[in-house]
Amino acid sequence: MIVLSVALLALAQQATPPQATGVPASTIARISVTPAVRDVPAGDTVRFSAQAVDADGKPVPNVRILWNAQGGQGEIDSVGTLV
Repeated sequence: MIVLSVALLALAQQATPPQATGVPASTIARISVTPAVRDVPAGDTVRFSAQAVDADGKPVPNVRILWNAQGGQGEIDSVGTLV
């Protein structure tokens, strides 16, 4: 069994300050990961993508996704490719 972890880093230094735009910064409500695959046959490769979204389902900008696979039966790279 492989357990995938998705971590987010808000890139505050690159975000536009709310006072500059007049729009408050979005708060991350959930992480949307696709595809929603539960089983990956041995030898297959799956490319995952993840996006942070706010309570209204809108993408939250300036977020970096970090991937991690645990369980020793596969590896995931920095762009979400599981092998």
